[in-house]
Amino acid sequence: MSLTLEQLVEAVGPATPYSSISITAEMRPTGPEGTKVAPPSYPPSANRDTPYVIDRRWIGGEERQVVLLDSQQSQGNRCELALRDACDDGLLDLPMFVLTTDVVTDAGTRTVRLTSLDFPHRYADAYLRDTELDGVRFDKSPIGKALRLAEPREARVLYEREPYSIVYGAWDSHRKGRQAKFPRVYDSTIIGFDPIVGHRVGGRLDPLNLTGAVQAGTDGDWAFVAEGEKKKQGERLSEIGHGNALDSGGAHGHVSITGARKLTTIHLAALAGIRFGIDVPSDALTAGRAALVALALLGDRLAFARPSVFLRSGCELSTESELAVLERPDGSGDSFELDSTGSIKLFEEAIAHAANHGLAMASDRLEVAPLPGLVDAISHAYVKAQGDG
Repeated sequence: MSLTLEQLVEAVGPATPYSSISITAEMRPTGPEGTKVAPPSYPPSANRDTPYVIDRRWIGGEERQVVLLDSQQSQGNRCELALRDACDDGLLDLPMFVLTTDVVTDAGTRTVRLTSLDFPHRYADAYLRDTELDGVRFDKSPIGKALRLAEPREARVLYEREPYSIVYGAWDSHRKGRQAKFPRVYDSTIIGFDPIVGHRVGGRLDPLNLTGAVQAGTDGDWAFVAEGEKKKQGERLSEIGHGNALDSGGAHGHVSITGARKLTTIHLAALAGIRFGIDVPSDALTAGRAALVALALLGDRLAFARPSVFLRSGCELSTESELAVLERPDGSGDSFELDSTGSIKLFEEAIAHAANHGLAMASDRLEVAPLPGLVDAISHAYVKAQGDG
């Protein structure tokens, strides 16, 4: 059964029988049995002897060891990227601030573009703060001032212009004074079961088996030195990409798992704390919340409703089965189906329903111009990456 707008409105209404919306996907590493996966790695800590996050959870009444394959933040970012791509492909019209600037390097001019769906801190991001809108510093513009005053119970401006900040969470931590926090409504992670951490060896074989050493010059030039005394660090051909290079075998070599699971929750209780002003009637409030849930489902379906999901190099997962449920407090629920096409249709119905109740979500893109200091910082990042600075 496909999820309907009527069910969505009921789910977020004042008399809702549901506590949350969940999507559980059973997954496996793409490839033959025994294929390892690459979890995200983190700096060492006192309570971890691997770069991976491994802990224990209750699964099906049993304590099992699991490894984190994709975090809450990463899952949210994947949804935002999918939404941005859908807009660029003409499938959606969502409100966005768009920052565009040209970077000039010796290799030519590169246009850099960032949108609301790229900013790490969403509506509160420093990229947005350090721009001008219609020639006015963003924070001093009418929209900027309104955004600075937003809070969970007065979130209408975010609904209209930055709904992603409500769905994926935001914290105005880069500005002095009020630092409003919006809790994450969409919450998703992917875990792997029963991880066995492996070891990795590797290397590179030079087709000509070049040997010798390097004497560094200027501007990236170098001189060849024939074999002689033992080469020191900084003098090896392998360090500039020539010659054979063998791995010492000390690196962690990904993990072997028995399976994986995507655990997604849309928190209706957190959404119940979102309001759009004291003068917004109950039916409009419910319609707006339904549109936000539809946006959360839309991002998830665009990003993950597919046969396989690529997380990073060495970590692709195939989806074996999926269960989406409107959950009741006792753990029972009503299952539904929703693919990417259906999620677009549901979202369009939901925002039209909210607009009919006086809550209109914008669909245009507002161009913002980066301040000179930000332009210089962006340019430096590209020039440095090119090796010119």
